Amino acid sequence: MPQIKFLVLLVVGIAISFTALAASPLKIQSIKLIETQAGTKLEISTNKKPQYQLTANANSSQITLTFQQAFLIASLPVLSTRSLIDSIASTRGKSGEVNILLNLKAQTTYKTWLRKLGAHPTYRYTVMIKKIKPAKAPDIISKNYQANVSALNNVANKTISTAATTPTSPYLVVVIDPGHGGKDPGAIGARGYQEKNVVLAISKDLQADLVSLPGVKVYLTRDSDKFISLRGRLGIARKYKADIFIAMHADAYRNSDANGASVFALSERGATSESARWLAEKENQSEMLGGADLNDKDYLLKSVLIDMSQTATINASLELGNSILQQLREMTKLHSHKVGQAAFVVLKSPDISSILIENGFMSNPVEENKLITPSYQELLAERIKNGVVVYFKTHAAPTTIFMQQYK
Repeated sequence: MPQIKFLVLLVVGIAISFTALAASPLKIQSIKLIETQAGTKLEISTNKKPQYQLTANANSSQITLTFQQAFLIASLPVLSTRSLIDSIASTRGKSGEVNILLNLKAQTTYKTWLRKLGAHPTYRYTVMIKKIKPAKAPDIISKNYQANVSALNNVANKTISTAATTPTSPYLVVVIDPGHGGKDPGAIGARGYQEKNVVLAISKDLQADLVSLPGVKVYLTRDSDKFISLRGRLGIARKYKADIFIAMHADAYRNSDANGASVFALSERGATSESARWLAEKENQSEMLGGADLNDKDYLLKSVLIDMSQTATINASLELGNSILQQLREMTKLHSHKVGQAAFVVLKSPDISSILIENGFMSNPVEENKLITPSYQELLAERIKNGVVVYFKTHAAPTTIFMQQYK
């Protein structure tokens, strides 16, 4: 009898234990966000198989995940700028459910799956969120069929390095932009030397070097200590129908040990904002694409043409920057070993290959001493000129005087 009583108690105890386990609340142990090329992946790990429901609004811009009889013991993840999720929040319902609310940045599509992890009673619920690809744009070759085809072909066949010049121009044009000037001194070195004076001296040396090349015309945005607005500098480049634009600067940083030269081209973010500006300023659109008239083109076609031009220009600017960076590395330290990209205003001409050169750090006493030395300034100018020559040899039109000399 005692043995039977013991077995009965054991069975009852096991049954109670299983009942308690089944009735125990779901614990949401972790919530992770993983950014992939395909989209944003949300992974929710729980201590047992969850009872859940997903609801979304009409355009899937908001998703709610509801977990029955659950406790949230995990912290909500921090969102990155890449994430398709704009915000994430959680609430607890009156019936003990946990709601996880996702507000999304754009119209999305999603799929979900639940997976048991190994032998442990742990489950992972995954929501894969993908951006809906926009519907294919209507055929841009529509009413003005011949005109639109011609405009697109002109862009596609246009030589990048002569984007702003007429096809028959035998000259290559370089505009050099010494940064700052006048009321704007730029960076001030440890010994009090001003960036505006240093970069003007280097720019004049560079002008002298480039003018010596056959068929190359060179202009400075300023040749004295005067202030010119950033947009004014772009206007000068357009006035002279520049093939390339070189902005000259010297860096500064709170850490005086920072050193080395660097080169920048325009970023995609800067290009996007400038594209919108060109589309808005109708009076300036005739300046685009070598003077091609866009007035009779519809908005979509204008946008395509300008985007094509900007993409080609950024690629060409990166090549120009790389050519110069390879030359600079032979005579000075580099702060960065690849061409950086940033939304500098002076680099925003959609059809002029444009770079910004930081020749060194005025805030570094050793580099400041070099940058104010005429022989070092001449050496910098010579290296930059060599980079321009390498670029022109692979990008200039064969009909230019320059290419005729370098056949």
